[in-house]
Amino acid sequence: MQPLLPSKKVGLHTYYHVQIVEALPPLQHDQIRAAALITETSLGNQFNVIKFSDKSNSLTLLDYPAFFDEAFPVLANYWTVDLETGTYRHRTYADSLNPPILHRKELLLPVDHPQRQTYCILTAFAEQIGLFDDPNRIGFKRAWETLLEQRGYRVAGYDLVPIVSSATVN
Repeated sequence: MQPLLPSKKVGLHTYYHVQIVEALPPLQHDQIRAAALITETSLGNQFNVIKFSDKSNSLTLLDYPAFFDEAFPVLANYWTVDLETGTYRHRTYADSLNPPILHRKELLLPVDHPQRQTYCILTAFAEQIGLFDDPNRIGFKRAWETLLEQRGYRVAGYDLVPIVSSATVN
């Protein structure tokens, strides 16, 4: 039996970071390679997260350029590839004011990744203050920022820090 690989499960989809691609079963590795050829993209350059569907023979290549630079990185591009037909759909969020946001990114990384513990601490604190109580409110930038403000926090590096009201500062 193959050991469990770092992944994030959301509904009928499983997400993997490119750092663990070589450890995936050969079929999934081949599917990623095929999807990259179809879309003319490059693993680690144009995409760094792969989303597999449990229901269909498709996968999505996701581009989070600031994956390691931001606490909650935004999605820049994605390519959803139908491996049966060899077709794909591309979407860019380059000009979007409300791109999707990635949370719990530590789930995608190997347990020995040097930044994983930092991400785990961030996620644990976000859970503690109730930011993940309603998953429908956190998926896109505007809703995420509104929720942070409502809870009285802002993101500073890899920390969630309380917002100090000017009315309380003397």
